Amino acid sequence: MKDHGSFSQGFGIPLFNVALVFILALLLLPPGVPGVYAKNEDDPAPVSTIIETQTVTVTSENETVLSTSNGKIKLHIPKGTVEETMDFELAKHLSPGSTGMKIVNFFELNSNKHDSDNKVHEFKKEIEITIQHTPEELAGLDINSLYLYSLDEKKREWIPIPCEFDRETLTLTARVKHFSYFGEQASPLQSGPGRVMAAQVSLSSGAATYSYPIELPPGPGGFSP
Repeated sequence: MKDHGSFSQGFGIPLFNVALVFILALLLLPPGVPGVYAKNEDDPAPVSTIIETQTVTVTSENETVLSTSNGKIKLHIPKGTVEETMDFELAKHLSPGSTGMKIVNFFELNSNKHDSDNKVHEFKKEIEITIQHTPEELAGLDINSLYLYSLDEKKREWIPIPCEFDRETLTLTARVKHFSYFGEQASPLQSGPGRVMAAQVSLSSGAATYSYPIELPPGPGGFSP
């Protein structure tokens, strides 16, 4: 009996090696922010392109704001965060593409003592990060899944940061005491079957077969394919 409830398509070209390489590539992805790779074993910094860098000098006596040129990503640095004069840097990266979770914003935060290369990553007070969005940026995304992640350089893992999202102003707010790489991501909304749920590669011929389930309404008497 012919099955009308599924659709399959085969490709008669050797794809076993390609599929194996693809699986290994997925296993090498750091958890949390898909598509962002580390440079090597000794340097956990992700490989990406910096598109903008902003810096500001911070003192212990004043509150300071550091933001991207368009003001969408802002750091609110309270008075007393540092004990001595320091330089803070906000570097906006090009968001890498992904077949799963969409990376909305990707950036890094750095700091060092003023006029020196002595870097500092930990602070006494929490620094507030706000990310402003437009409706176009969030179109097709599940707002409930929007979250900010930070890279743990020692464990080489992406750690979710507690944050809040204001649906009226479309602003995400998080607070941190540690500077690192940060990735904001959300799940895409899907109106159909979406991702391929079943894929097989023939070990003899190398043919790849993909199966797409299609839901059909029941017929008379409740019968369905």
